[in-house]
Amino acid sequence: MSLNDNIENQFESEETQEVNENTVSSEAENNIEDSQDNSEIISADETATELEDIEDSNADIDEESPKAKKHKNRTLVVAASIFVVTALSFGAWYTFFNKDISGVWATDVKITDSEGKTKTATMKFDFENTERMSFFENEKSYFSDKESNSPSAKMINGGRSWSGWYNKTTSEANENILQLYFSAYQSVYSYNYEVSGNIFNGRTLKLTNGDEVMEFTQSDNSYALNPDDDFKPNTGVVGKWDANGIIYTFTKDGRFSEDTGDSKIEGTYNFGESDDGYDAIIVKYMYNGEVNTVTIPYLLKGDKMTLTFNGYEVDLTKKAE
Repeated sequence: MSLNDNIENQFESEETQEVNENTVSSEAENNIEDSQDNSEIISADETATELEDIEDSNADIDEESPKAKKHKNRTLVVAASIFVVTALSFGAWYTFFNKDISGVWATDVKITDSEGKTKTATMKFDFENTERMSFFENEKSYFSDKESNSPSAKMINGGRSWSGWYNKTTSEANENILQLYFSAYQSVYSYNYEVSGNIFNGRTLKLTNGDEVMEFTQSDNSYALNPDDDFKPNTGVVGKWDANGIIYTFTKDGRFSEDTGDSKIEGTYNFGESDDGYDAIIVKYMYNGEVNTVTIPYLLKGDKMTLTFNGYEVDLTKKAE
């Protein structure tokens, strides 16, 4: 065998080996590809299954969501209905069945002055609001006859008012009794009372004591008296002043008050002169149906002021704000 034959044989052997190796390699590659294809198929199937499970789960959620929403909506509707019914019940009670006497009540009275002239004045009662109102049952609050435990009351005649208290009780004959006390009179007045009407036609408070009958209608505690058009404030006077517990108030817009605790005068003020030429504060207030004017000479020194009433001097000290 020549060298060439050996080489050729070697080549043939190598070629055969190469072919065999290629065949093995090809088969291996085919096996790998088949394995990858199967893997991909399995992975896709598993993914599809998972997606189907998620869709089924979402479908369940979607089926439950409307029910949950419907339940919530039903709850809101019920709550809103209860609120509306409650509001309507309260409105109906307040409109037609409210027997509360709190608030301001007014009536016109005839006043005869010292000269024998008759005038019409507005008398008012202002009762503190202490009623407990309920549309489920007719709840009322009753008070003892002790001033400290009773709600406050105020009797108003124009710019003058008197403080006190009131007490509601029921007699043995089941009559509604109203007791009134004002410190200035040091006496308790007792009346049978009745509240009638409604907010559309007007409410009426009727007080009866023997032959005395008074009828009041609901009102407010204001009265028509405005400061003078030419009023100009004095910054030294504006503020609250104390005279042994009596508080005088001068506002920057021209309003005045004198508060003793048991009684009060409210009106307006301006500056002028007294008949003897002294600087004076001119106070105006309503009383017995007419405007009353009082000229008060004054002397101002810083936070001290002296007012002269009918020849008597009253020293005032300005209160810190």
